[in-house]
Formats: sequence, C-alpha cells, structure tokens
Amino acid sequence: MSRPGGSDQRTVCRWTSTTPHPTAYARDQLRRALSALGMDDDGVDDTVLAASEIVANATEHAEGPYELSLRRSGRYLLVEVHDRSCRMPVLPDAGAFPVKEPPLSESGRLDVLISELTERGRGLAIVHTLVQGRLTARRTPTGKCVTIAVPRP
Repeated sequence: MSRPGGSDQRTVCRWTSTTPHPTAYARDQLRRALSALGMDDDGVDDTVLAASEIVANATEHAEGPYELSLRRSGRYLLVEVHDRSCRMPVLPDAGAFPVKEPPLSESGRLDVLISELTERGRGLAIVHTLVQGRLTARRTPTGKCVTIAVPRP
C-alpha cells in the first residue's frame, strides 16, 4: 500500500462529474481494495456503505475531480474522500442519529427506520453511527478531505 517516497497511502479510484455512476464505481473499487487487504466481509460491507455516502455527498455537493484513498494510521485504516470544495460538511455530534420512539410491533419498528433513513440529510449521521464516531473532515491545500477510520484487518 506504500507509495514511492514512503507515504502509506493508496489511491483506490478517481472520478469526475462526468464519470458514469461514480458511487457504484467507488464502491466496487473500495470493496476490491479492502478484500485484498484481508478485511472480513462484514467489515468490508460496513466500510463500503459508509464510504458510499461520503462519495455520493462529494459528487453531489462539491467540485471535482474527486479521489478515494486508503491510508494506515495506527490501529485504523483511514478511508479518505478528497474533493475540490472548501465548503466543510456539518458533521454530526455523538448521538446524532435520533430515532423516534418506535411502536412495539416489528413492522412498526421497520416503518420508523425506513422513514428515518429516507429523509434527506441523514447520511452523515448514519455514517457516524457505522464508524462509531470516527468521522472527520479537514481542509486541504486543494479543497477538503472527509475521512472515516475503521479498524485495520
């Protein structure tokens, strides 16, 4: 995963606003990269789901070109999405995915969850929950980078 010069970062994929189905493309490339690193299927699925939301947000709300990369940091693998916008996302606080008190029936619980998930603006809260709060954003010289940290395989 190393780059020449000692950097422990690997570019998984790049795309632009004209790339067909960029989120599906990024998901496929990330799934392959994580599997090659030895991550188990559940870890791959959760990481790909979380990264998909960040890729979709970048593609919808920021300027490209875009890049998805992986970087090791201690016990974590950092999944980074870079774009060319300096507009920072509003990251959720702890407990940011408040689900209304559901009815007692299983079908009622499912209805509430579907309702919560289909509302726009909930994506980063879901990502925050999936990655247990290890979601950050920082400015870069060319725009910004949104990062999720997942346990290394």
